Amino acid sequence: MEIGALSWRVKAMATQIEHIEAFIAEGSDLILVEPVTSEGLEPVLGKARSARIPVIAVGNPTSGADAIVGTDNTKAGVLAATLLARSLGGKGAVALVDGTAITANADRMSGFVEVLAEHPELTAVIRLRGALDQLSGEAAARDLLASGKPIDGIFAANDQIALGIAKVLAEQDRPVPIVSVDGVRQAVEQIRAGGPIIGTAAQDPQQLAAVALEVGMALRSGSSRAPHAIFLPPRIIDSTTVDGYEPWG
Repeated sequence: MEIGALSWRVKAMATQIEHIEAFIAEGSDLILVEPVTSEGLEPVLGKARSARIPVIAVGNPTSGADAIVGTDNTKAGVLAATLLARSLGGKGAVALVDGTAITANADRMSGFVEVLAEHPELTAVIRLRGALDQLSGEAAARDLLASGKPIDGIFAANDQIALGIAKVLAEQDRPVPIVSVDGVRQAVEQIRAGGPIIGTAAQDPQQLAAVALEVGMALRSGSSRAPHAIFLPPRIIDSTTVDGYEPWG
């Protein structure tokens, strides 16, 4: 079986479209894609469907895919918020730094805000948007500092953004606890060291890929029982759970 796999590290939608078209031309049996957008791939995914090639979106839903295998990102936001609320004693001013405008990040923010509503003395004082990388986190941190708002804690939509924020805050000697989502190695190293990243709601990319492959093979075989949406539970990694956790990335 020939499988085309496309990572989020291919950050431009036009490039993802180009790669998917190449997979179709090569006659791939199955395409796994970690989409950079929730919409916009429909035409090329329609070409894949016409060629009877199942397309599985991994990590983030995208319109036109045959199935989605992802993390429960709303739960990830809930876990991150619960940890930060506990760390701050249920009160304080919190900054939210969103990521690229995709469903996964929106769900993370939704879950986080859901928990904030349960803590009247824990307030979101500013909300900014980053992208997928550390540089956008650095830019967001500089904007946070320039805002002049009191900030007791920060939620970042992913670990890369969180790492960028942590870098700038460390340079400015501003020790503010940060929580995020993903479970990558550099973030976990900070958790082990005591911060400023104190927790991350971890995904399991290997399990996501394995489940996506199973779903894709079932769809390829014509199974009517193949699920079209599977969301795996995240787990919180903090100072109490970091031992024994194997980070990725």
